[in-house]
Amino acid sequence: MTKVIISILSLAMTASMAVPAFADTTADVQGKYVAGAESPVTISADITWEDMTFDYTEGEKTWSPETHQVDQADGKWTSDTKAITVTNHSNVGIMAKFNFAPEGDIEGSFTKDGTSTDKLELDTIKNLDEGSAAPSDTMNFGITGGAISENCKLGTITVYITPNDNSNYILTEAELTEAAVKKRTMKEDCFLPRKKGRKQSFFVV
Repeated sequence: MTKVIISILSLAMTASMAVPAFADTTADVQGKYVAGAESPVTISADITWEDMTFDYTEGEKTWSPETHQVDQADGKWTSDTKAITVTNHSNVGIMAKFNFAPEGDIEGSFTKDGTSTDKLELDTIKNLDEGSAAPSDTMNFGITGGAISENCKLGTITVYITPNDNSNYILTEAELTEAAVKKRTMKEDCFLPRKKGRKQSFFVV
């Protein structure tokens, strides 16, 4: 009986010694956030125009008994102005610049709230409270001079839209000419004129 028990214990010990040992290992799973590229500047604006038709009333005609001719007073334009409304849907503030290219001797002018100007500055809707309407503003235009003898085209209005970033954008041919003149003047004025009999030295640092 004793031998049998010893044999059983020996077998159990042998079996337990054959069981392999396990070790726990772990690794954290990480996520790396990569920021997307910023949205590029997107310029989008609606421009609505009132009917740009202006009435010119011919001057009164009267018969002159002295000259035996018809005298005619000067005609005149209606004093009303027409509205041009700009609405900004861009993701940046914008500037709207207005230019009138007249036909013949026609004259026109832009005003905002009664003040002469040719620019509107509009904020971006990104800076407004959620649910706000897109920023908009209105420029007024009127005919101020010249005369016509029949229905005809008075000129062309162009609205230029640029980011309102304080850059000096050249938009019209007149502005291009002005910029070229300024550049040429700066070059001409760079050095003082030399005086006769006096040696001048210039140093480049």
